[in-house]
Amino acid sequence: MMAYEEQLERKIKGGLLGLKNGTKTPQEVAPWLNRLKEINPLLFQDYINDYKAIIKQKGLDDSK
Repeated sequence: MMAYEEQLERKIKGGLLGLKNGTKTPQEVAPWLNRLKEINPLLFQDYINDYKAIIKQKGLDDSK
């Protein structure tokens, strides 16, 4: 299970970077965050805070 969590974490980090750069949408990143929430709620909290900050900073719409 640990390898899956690491892979998911890598995807989330890349997705957050993509959000900042405009190459990913919130709808692409949110499912990865939701999967992480089931596996590691504490790590999820760290990334969801980053996600929300990027969404707010970029003025993106994450409602989907």
